Amino acid sequence: MAYVALYRRWRPESFADLVGQEHISRTLSRAVTSGQTSHAYLFTGPRGTGKTSTAKILARALNCAEGPTLTPCGTCDSCRSISDGSSMDVFEIDAASNRGIDEIRDLRESVKFAPTEGHYKIYIIDEVHMLTTEAFNALLKTLEEPPERVIFILATTEPHKVPATIQSRCQRYDFHRITVTEIRDRLIYVCKESDIAAEEDALGIIAEQADGGMRDALSILDQCMALAEGTLTAERVQETLMRACALSVMFLGLGGTLRTMLSTNADGQLALGGIYMMITSLIVGGLVGELLNIEARMTAFGAWLKRVSGSAGDTRFIDGFVTASLTVCIGAMAIIGSINDRLLGDPSVLFTKSVLDGVIIMLLTATLGKGCIFSSVSVGLFQGAIFSLAGLLAPYMTDSALAGLSCVGNILIFAIGTNLLGLPNIRVANFLPALVIAALWGMG
Repeated sequence: MAYVALYRRWRPESFADLVGQEHISRTLSRAVTSGQTSHAYLFTGPRGTGKTSTAKILARALNCAEGPTLTPCGTCDSCRSISDGSSMDVFEIDAASNRGIDEIRDLRESVKFAPTEGHYKIYIIDEVHMLTTEAFNALLKTLEEPPERVIFILATTEPHKVPATIQSRCQRYDFHRITVTEIRDRLIYVCKESDIAAEEDALGIIAEQADGGMRDALSILDQCMALAEGTLTAERVQETLMRACALSVMFLGLGGTLRTMLSTNADGQLALGGIYMMITSLIVGGLVGELLNIEARMTAFGAWLKRVSGSAGDTRFIDGFVTASLTVCIGAMAIIGSINDRLLGDPSVLFTKSVLDGVIIMLLTATLGKGCIFSSVSVGLFQGAIFSLAGLLAPYMTDSALAGLSCVGNILIFAIGTNLLGLPNIRVANFLPALVIAALWGMG
């Protein structure tokens, strides 16, 4: 029998199984028992918090042969077909790939027909915010005058993109991020029932990394179990997360490098440029960095932050600080964003960078500890210096200079990823002068 992923095996089957969304399960339960279900619902909230699962639970509760009931039997033809996605009365539509007016017109035609085996025809439209304006307008007419025994369940992670006219015709339920404690307790239960040997500390790390999503937590547990030998320990989870972080950083750096160096020639073929610039910048910049020993200076600064922050017992503090600082400071966005903010009053690039940095730091912190958080000091000093010097730098920051800066910067980010993966260590900080060489090359 083929292996079934944990998030599929342990998908909630009833309202009682929903974790962290008691306010929703309670309200929907009352609606089912009282026979006061709405013709249209809007489920909103972050991914992995149970929106689609709740929609299918509601569908089974209403269409079970013994229903409407709060405890669907799970064995009747209706329950089984809803669970495996073959029901003739429950339609799951992915609006990301079925977003046009033609699909909604087909839906409007199908709602006219009565249910075939259940009590209701139920349409679950996932990522509903992806529908086009024309599709929303076509759906609106059906929501205004819904046929009898037809229920719409719209799910989205971005409710602000759903037109107010649609929202006003739905009962809205906001799904919250599940707490770390609730996720950990659920993981403990899953491990016990699945005969998975795992330490509670290890499950706690997974719960923190899941960012409020139960599906993500179960997926991470699956990945960790694939690499675990025997009991899943906190050390093993940290190792798995470190590898995931390393691969993410390497992909980020490699993608940025190729985007800068690859171009299309007159024959329509891909061409690789900037090779001499890259080699020269890395060699000359690396030699200058070794003479200045920048890595040792950053390490010393990290050690000072470790002392003043009361983190003397954190053995990973300095590694986390140095790695995170290099990851978020290197790159053209830090420079061009600071220049645009100073000279043009346009902080949009810096805002975009701050969002990306937040994701990266969150990932690194989960693996390398709170030292990563103090990279904000490095970012503040670096971008503050660029902001102050913007008037002098702006005339020289040509497209060629920025391209060279981006190319070499992304190579260094890739090198950070190889360090995280445990490959022979590269003193990345000592290559920082290569960024200056690359920029000067482009100015010439």
